[in-house]
Amino acid sequence: MAMSQDYIALEWVKGEIHETLQQAQQSLEIFSESPDDRSRLKFCFNYLHQVHGTLQMVEFFGAALLAEEMEAVAAALYEKSLSDERTGLEVLMQAIIQLPHYLDHVKVGQRDLPIVLLPILNELRSVRGENLLSETALFKPAITHKAPLSRAKLARYQTTEFQQWIRKVRQMLQAAILQLLQNKKPDVAKQYLLKVFTRLDNALGHTPMGVAWLPAMAFCEWLQYQQQLPNSAKQLLKELDSLVCSVIKSGAPALNQPASDELIKSLLFYVARTQFEGEAIKAVFDEFSLGSALPSEAEIQREREALAGPDRDTINHVLTALVEEIALIKEKLDLAVRGDTSCQDALRDLAPATKQVCDTMAVVGLGMPLQVMQAQYADMNSLVDIGKVSQQDLFDIAGAFLYVEATLTGMIREGKLVEHVGQDSLSDAHRAVLREARNVLEQVKDSIVAYVSKQWDVQELHDVPALLHTIAGSFGMIPLERVAEALHGAGKYSEQVISTNAKTDWATLDSFADVISGIEYFVERYTENPANAGEDILDRVFDSLKDLGYDSTVEQRSGGYKLPSETAAVENPDEVIDQVLAGGDPVLEHPVKDSHEALTTIIEDRTAAGTAETAE
Repeated sequence: MAMSQDYIALEWVKGEIHETLQQAQQSLEIFSESPDDRSRLKFCFNYLHQVHGTLQMVEFFGAALLAEEMEAVAAALYEKSLSDERTGLEVLMQAIIQLPHYLDHVKVGQRDLPIVLLPILNELRSVRGENLLSETALFKPAITHKAPLSRAKLARYQTTEFQQWIRKVRQMLQAAILQLLQNKKPDVAKQYLLKVFTRLDNALGHTPMGVAWLPAMAFCEWLQYQQQLPNSAKQLLKELDSLVCSVIKSGAPALNQPASDELIKSLLFYVARTQFEGEAIKAVFDEFSLGSALPSEAEIQREREALAGPDRDTINHVLTALVEEIALIKEKLDLAVRGDTSCQDALRDLAPATKQVCDTMAVVGLGMPLQVMQAQYADMNSLVDIGKVSQQDLFDIAGAFLYVEATLTGMIREGKLVEHVGQDSLSDAHRAVLREARNVLEQVKDSIVAYVSKQWDVQELHDVPALLHTIAGSFGMIPLERVAEALHGAGKYSEQVISTNAKTDWATLDSFADVISGIEYFVERYTENPANAGEDILDRVFDSLKDLGYDSTVEQRSGGYKLPSETAAVENPDEVIDQVLAGGDPVLEHPVKDSHEALTTIIEDRTAAGTAETAE
């Protein structure tokens, strides 16, 4: 009944939360456009504080935790305490967009699972320079601590024999850890670690400290199936070594000091979602009730995929506004192309609007479209500074804007803040450019028909050059360089006809028509099958362009403008291991006299034994 009441309460307040978040989003957008008006950040903070309190009241603590982190980032922005304010704005906007989407999932019957929010929670903490949350922070295994040993029982471990035994065990543990860090026979090292922890569990598992050894055994069983040693695993091994070291330093009383819950949770966390089976893994599932402590990996993955983006209505609102702003910029560029304003003045006037579009895209995190728009903004400023802006420059910029507009339109249709690419490798943006090209070519054909029917009235061709040059710029973005070059050639020919105002003979007009129809045919073929569009079609197009006096400078290949990649290959060498091998890692510091020499001997013995086994 309590669970039902919780969901009823959430239903009551959900509308209010959604409205308040919209007000927070609007305040953040206004600040992004007018950074001097920091009062908008105060409004944003107050709205988020209200949402946080409401979610706490209805006891949806996962959503409340997200609101709390959002509130902290808003406060840091207002106080100017963030090292990277732009990133802070972007992450906060993403969180504001994501929270209503999460509440929708909770409302329709899903559990309030804070663990699925960890990626965005850690993004919010990262921009503030806070320590990241681990998934173990929300992981609740049933940990039961052993009763302290009596003084009489502790006396059994206050002997010289026990001290010698525990020192030897630690040397064995360190040797296995070192072999694993050095990647020397890692499979053997993992087996050796399991044997060491099994000995510790057999001897000390009944002590308060000993609660860690069975999880350590299960962790080692999990580790055997991993190709690489995770960095977090190195830290856990170091902490386990420290436990053993504390017994050497403090003697038997250390056994009555429980191992920390964080260490146990960290060890069990890896095991809780594993599909692998082992004796220790089975044992910890029973002893620590892991089956109910954590949602399955598949469940978490499904939830995170569902929360990967905001809801469709929010996406449409943001993207539609961007498309409208870009359309206004394109209209003003078109006026400049028509000669109503100078090219240089047009770019100078449009640069602020372009920068505003870039800022909005950055806040939402639009990736590739943002990079294209930033490139156009940089080109605008560069051309204005140089003082030489041609109509061709405007055509190229307009073509890039058309490509971005098509990309955003595709995102609106898909309801996602990412560009969809199908199996045929044509993205929605590419398809939109191709559709626009067909529309443009239809307009051009209509203009040619009107030009002829009205006795070669060049006014009917007035819009043709701009249409052809602009769509050529979009093809340069795809990139289909030969198509772009052919369109530019056709555009230049139409400019020549307009400027000379001469009657075109039928043979020349036929060549011009062949160019337009040939490009149209190639576009249709390319839309259906990009791999088999037919370069021979373009060859014939360029033959017709030669008849019009235009020679191509483009080789028969796909080339041209390369779109910025949203992801880059990142080199990630294991610098941690290098540092360990160079010395200075606490896990390799040995409190026992001459333990370094002992470790070296053990490793050499193990290596020699392995070599002998191989030889046999």
